[in-house]
Amino acid sequence: MSDSGAPESVFERLIGAPGTLRPDVRAGVRALAAAAPSFPSLASVFVVIAALLVWAGSLAAVDLNAMNDLGLVSVLPKAMLAALLLVTTSFCICLHRRELSEPLLALHLLALVVMLYAIPPLVEEVPRFAVTWRHIGVAEAISRTHEVDPTIDAYFNWPGFFALSAFVTNVSGLDATSLAAWTPVALNVLYLGPLLLLLREVTDDRRVVWLGLLIFYLADWIGQDYFSPQGLNYFLYLVILLIVVRWFRRTGRSQVSVWIARLVRSGPELPRALRPRGAGRRRPLAPERRHGLRRRRGRRTSVHRHGAGFRPDARGAAPP
Repeated sequence: MSDSGAPESVFERLIGAPGTLRPDVRAGVRALAAAAPSFPSLASVFVVIAALLVWAGSLAAVDLNAMNDLGLVSVLPKAMLAALLLVTTSFCICLHRRELSEPLLALHLLALVVMLYAIPPLVEEVPRFAVTWRHIGVAEAISRTHEVDPTIDAYFNWPGFFALSAFVTNVSGLDATSLAAWTPVALNVLYLGPLLLLLREVTDDRRVVWLGLLIFYLADWIGQDYFSPQGLNYFLYLVILLIVVRWFRRTGRSQVSVWIARLVRSGPELPRALRPRGAGRRRPLAPERRHGLRRRRGRRTSVHRHGAGFRPDARGAAPP
């Protein structure tokens, strides 16, 4: 019953009296409001989607026959360049907001990776670089014969990448040509994980971290991400660099340096260049021990100065 004597409805029992909310319902409403995306975040998502649509619609206008010495960038339509500029500007606006949304920034970076590195496999009929076809041939030979024969070519002496490529083509059903064409997109997506963790170890400012990732993908035009062992090795290099920076540093939470120091003390002596910093150094003496050592040294010096002609015999007695 309500205060007026009228029976309470089911709605009033759930949310409370008219004009008020029960504490648990009020807390739930606040949680839903906090979890709901804000209008700027939704606007940024729509901007990314619109830019991707404009980019996809501009692919048909790419004329490879009009390409000059500048390469593919010389024949990109203005609408495609505007879409790239729109995503980059939206990324910078999201980076400048007071509340930083890392998933939203990651969405922008993934969109940029697709828009920058998926153009060649979509507009070109075959993969670029002549050496790519040699790598395809090595991977296809391993896929067909299931063995490595170094007498065929020197590439069979390091067959890890080519064996992995043969495994991927057999499992996924893709041909080696399609795999080679889309390798730059896949590798750049792989680079994002270790780069993000590596930059987080360098700085605590999350805005600097995501700005560094943006600069990396905008400036990474040296062509190391094609279908080749070095493209995969660059990913492994970033992982190794992350391990070194995160666990091989002199902090309280680093255990690897402690293990190395114990190994150096218990094992044979290593060259100085391979020792951890600080290994083999003597610890500084406490002030009281340092003072006592100075007093003992002073006594020895006075004995040398005043008793230089004194020579005890074998029994310890002074000569007559």
